[in-house]
Amino acid sequence: MDAEYILIHLNIALKKVKHKLFIINHLFLLMVLQYRKRGGRWNDYPGKAKISGNVNDYEFRLLNEAKTKVLAEAGSYDKVMKRFRQIEFFKHHK
Repeated sequence: MDAEYILIHLNIALKKVKHKLFIINHLFLLMVLQYRKRGGRWNDYPGKAKISGNVNDYEFRLLNEAKTKVLAEAGSYDKVMKRFRQIEFFKHHK
């Protein structure tokens, strides 16, 4: 076996590993739900029971785990959760 043959097969194996890591990263996409009073500062959402008032008094948005990409623009709780369920469905859809 020569060195070129080994390098070719290592390169193929590396491409397969990178592809599998991409798939794993895509399947385990974590999302962050944030909320705010109209015009206020964004905070991570602690749950319905822990916010004061009704969820209709707040705006919500959905971000990726690193908080670098907006997955759902600011809107009502129902609208953002609908988008959340769509993302979850397509993550596990084959």
